[in-house]
Amino acid sequence: MCTNYRPGARDLLRAHLALDESAWPQAWPDEVWPTYLGPILRQDGAVLRAELGRFGLVPHWAKDAAFGRRTYNARSETLAEKPSFRDAWRRGQRCLVPALWFCEPNWESGQSVRWRIFDEGGEPLTLAGLWARWRAPEGDWLTSYTLVTVNADLHPLMRRFHRPGEEKRSVVVLRDGERAAWLTGDLGQAQALLKTPAGLDAAPL
Repeated sequence: MCTNYRPGARDLLRAHLALDESAWPQAWPDEVWPTYLGPILRQDGAVLRAELGRFGLVPHWAKDAAFGRRTYNARSETLAEKPSFRDAWRRGQRCLVPALWFCEPNWESGQSVRWRIFDEGGEPLTLAGLWARWRAPEGDWLTSYTLVTVNADLHPLMRRFHRPGEEKRSVVVLRDGERAAWLTGDLGQAQALLKTPAGLDAAPL
């Protein structure tokens, strides 16, 4: 599970992801937790759009936005079946979530220590996500998103996190040649990208 990450500064993401400055939202928190607003990239026809979304996906049928407090991660194995995520998955509502690093708890000392996981070369990461739109009873629209996770029990780095005996999970990191396929490919192409990441390093915060 990933409950917290740092999106990165606006100018760094603009340079790394080759989007004009005017395309980015004006501001977001230094760190994002569930229910916070964070930047996402999604395909809108032929245009790649950057916008703010709420971390924790709120499906269109939810009664209130609080639903998103428990849907900030989506298991890759059940995307097509779980009601919270299956509509976004089947409709191809996939997004990129920029992150300088993401956090996981390390229990090797016998207690939870917050670690950050980052690209070993120092580049910003783009994480695989799903997005949705929900309309509040008052009529306002909310964009929200979730991070897709995969099993990481055998991953040399990601298996070091979370409590002993718990299943190990990892977010999906998309590299340069994979981002377009995630955003615009068919379900088979997208499914093929759901794998544990390479090229990561970690350190305690």
